[in-house]
Amino acid sequence: MSQLDIAPKYAGVIWGLGNTFGVIAGYFGVALVGLILDITAKNWNIVWNLVALSSLTGTVLFVLWVGDKVVIS
Repeated sequence: MSQLDIAPKYAGVIWGLGNTFGVIAGYFGVALVGLILDITAKNWNIVWNLVALSSLTGTVLFVLWVGDKVVIS
């Protein structure tokens, strides 16, 4: 399902906002991973567990909140 399926009229705005938040997360994520690795003596398991938790949370929220109807036409 894409932005065009949810709100065709505002697909560009929705995509732009999503991309902006993704870039911000990527920018600060690098510093956060470095900090976690420094604190935990280079324990990558914590980093990968946080990545998995983030992905799982996003998937669950998407499944719960997104329906099969066009919200804004």
